[in-house]
Amino acid sequence: MQKKVSSFVFGSIIGALFWLLMMISDAIDEYVFNEGCMIGMGAVFAVPVIAFVWYFIWYIKKKPAGKSVLSRLSGFVIMSGLGAILILPAVNDGRFFIEQKHRGYFDLNGIEYFCYAIIAIGGFIVLCAIFHLVYFIITLVKTSEQQTHPH
Repeated sequence: MQKKVSSFVFGSIIGALFWLLMMISDAIDEYVFNEGCMIGMGAVFAVPVIAFVWYFIWYIKKKPAGKSVLSRLSGFVIMSGLGAILILPAVNDGRFFIEQKHRGYFDLNGIEYFCYAIIAIGGFIVLCAIFHLVYFIITLVKTSEQQTHPH
């Protein structure tokens, strides 16, 4: 028997995965490439787009109820926000477990985590909002056409 994961829990897992991917990207930048932000800035744009494509496919295939969509997005926002509340001060105070090295040239020194929070998390939310607005408009137009031109 397969257990169904609640939409809120699923959204929370996605929010945690966002932060995990951003931290892995930063760790690769800091320890492998010895750069302030190379993979991380690519990931900050790629991760929300990939997550949105996944969300889009889920939404189109499942046609979930509004409550399920809100629950999933709420879980994502709460977990992402919790991650930001925990991670950003630690990076800012130099207590984060991924050491932010001072390189002497253009040094982000942890500022990229603020970019991760705003661009990656905010970007995903904005993409979802735009999608739902467009989907709503298309649904209204189709409904209007069916009412004015019944077959």
